[in-house]
Amino acid sequence: MSTSFDASIPLLTEVIGITDTAATPAAVTSPPMPSVAPAYTPVALAPPAPVDRQQLQQEMTENVLQSLLAQLDSVIEQKLEEQLDAALAVLGQHLKQQIKKNLEQALEETVLLAVAQEMARNGHSQPPAPESP
Repeated sequence: MSTSFDASIPLLTEVIGITDTAATPAAVTSPPMPSVAPAYTPVALAPPAPVDRQQLQQEMTENVLQSLLAQLDSVIEQKLEEQLDAALAVLGQHLKQQIKKNLEQALEETVLLAVAQEMARNGHSQPPAPESP
């Protein structure tokens, strides 16, 4: 690396117009430092007020209850919906089986009655007896 300077490139102090006297650290002034530190006066803090444990417990209980009550409606609704869904599924299955059984029985009775009427019309004296379940 070369340490030679190119005279065609201006120095920073030339670009911003700082004179050599202004750039020296002696020209920079700072506020005088106080010779004595400011006096510190300790402040006496009052002792903390005695805590009423029962009052504190009551306030905490009320806060927790209010928080739970705010969530209670949605929790109850969700649990009720889950229970009703399960109960309705079982009830639906039971109703489906019962309706199927009743329809089969009604269809069988209708067919037996129609056969008996047709046999009576064709001259057969006794229709077949319906089977009992």
